[in-house]
Amino acid sequence: KFLAESLKVNQSLLVLNLEGNNIGDKGAISLASALSINASLTKLNLKHNSITKVGASSLGEAISKNPSLSEISLHKMDLPLRSFSGKDSQSFISITNKLLSAELDCPIAFPLLPRNAL
Repeated sequence: KFLAESLKVNQSLLVLNLEGNNIGDKGAISLASALSINASLTKLNLKHNSITKVGASSLGEAISKNPSLSEISLHKMDLPLRSFSGKDSQSFISITNKLLSAELDCPIAFPLLPRNAL
């Protein structure tokens, strides 16, 4: 919670690595609150954290609003990417359109292309 409160006012931190910190849903919700406000963070690592759909939904809404975050690592979360879509489908579209890099272990459905499209 202290880290999340600090992130709300921090204007210089670019990369935050929370890998393996077992932040859970409570930590994810606090972090989401900070990400909604923070405008400096560009890269976030949440690998190996016990976040469920509840925390993922809050994070997704915050990520879609965050102006600076462009890279996120959700490796070993075992959640479908749609879990991060928040309360509406526009959040999901916003997230996938704004991120430059996303490291995932999540199942993602891609549309199938015709063979001659490649």
